[in-house]
Amino acid sequence: MVDYYTKYGITENEYQELLKEQNYSCAICGRNQSRFRCRLAVEHQHCIGYDKLCPEEKKRRVRGLCCNFCNRGLKLFNDSPERLHNAGDYLRKFYDRFNNREELLQQDLLIK
Repeated sequence: MVDYYTKYGITENEYQELLKEQNYSCAICGRNQSRFRCRLAVEHQHCIGYDKLCPEEKKRRVRGLCCNFCNRGLKLFNDSPERLHNAGDYLRKFYDRFNNREELLQQDLLIK
């Protein structure tokens, strides 16, 4: 079990409160945690020297709970809202050409 206080500045109870506030779902894609093998990740703002911050400062940087897919995605985009926005615009340009949205939603292949 992860020591959330040391790693993120939150207690197990605070983790559970966040989970409940998010309806037991990823803050980004909305998929319920029951669909994953592991717990939702504590998503937080990164910075140089994060490991040396006091627990209160780490807690201030917690943004929410995400599935590992969304959490990794944010990391790969360097937590940049501009890059994520641009990626969304790029995908939307070609979306209708390559996908049938309703069919994908019915098959649960599209993240809602």
